[in-house]
Amino acid sequence: DIVEMCPSMDTVPMQCLIIDTYFCIFHIMTKGKVHTTVIDAYVKVFLSCCHEMSPDGQEPWWWKKGNIISFLNLSDQIDKFGHFYVAYLESNVGYSLMKKFNFSEKQSLFFGGSQGLILETPIEFFDAYYEGWGFSLSDMVANTLGSAFFIIQQNFFEEQLIKPKLSFSKSIYAKNSNGYLGKNNFLSQFVYDYNGYTYWFSFSPSKIFKIKKIPEWINFSLGYGADGMIGEFKNISNFNGKNIPEYIRFRQYYLSLEIDFSKIKTNSKILKTIFNSLSYIKIPLPALEFSNKKLKGHYIYF
Repeated sequence: DIVEMCPSMDTVPMQCLIIDTYFCIFHIMTKGKVHTTVIDAYVKVFLSCCHEMSPDGQEPWWWKKGNIISFLNLSDQIDKFGHFYVAYLESNVGYSLMKKFNFSEKQSLFFGGSQGLILETPIEFFDAYYEGWGFSLSDMVANTLGSAFFIIQQNFFEEQLIKPKLSFSKSIYAKNSNGYLGKNNFLSQFVYDYNGYTYWFSFSPSKIFKIKKIPEWINFSLGYGADGMIGEFKNISNFNGKNIPEYIRFRQYYLSLEIDFSKIKTNSKILKTIFNSLSYIKIPLPALEFSNKKLKGHYIYF
């Protein structure tokens, strides 16, 4: 029984239950195509991580005051788009892998397409054990919607007509935040600075509007981001003993061209792999931005 592998049932019972149930159903539905030793190895590594991440004897911070951030908060909105995007990405990859290993469409869609929710759910329960974090229902909703967005499109259209994408660039706010939005390097700011993120929904007018004269690889993208955020609920004025300039927080809406490389035909397996990987990232191209009740253009936006 996979539950017996749990290093501490006092700290991670829910995580064990989730993983145990999932892999039992998975093994039955796939008729043993995936050897149990592979599953066991995965679960042992996963649960050992659970043990390290969950403090011994600590009660979960279920719904503690201040742990659930209002969705009206700008930084929380960007965070929920991130949950949606990651869950969608994991579901897409999970489905593609199962199809590659010759699972049926139903199995690939149900188990592969659910990977975003399956992989992200234990993380939400980990958060319940940490003061200042706590379990977030809105995170769970965003994770669920991300997986559902992939499954629904694949089930009804047999393709992804609308693809969530991501772009990120270093912002001026990180430089002036004295370390609050990460250190002075790309990776650190990618983790901490939500100002640099823009989330997009890309679609082909050839597919959506049946405009056959436009190639399928030419797309339009609708984007959403926010700026001026140095703080969770409101901007802070001091960090690490240094003052931080005052900024106004505001939303940004975008319209841009996009290239769907996955629709570009090629006989090269290497290029196909590269093109499919690029289909999750927004390509830098001209864009229109609407923010602060003003419309402005960008020659190149990423």
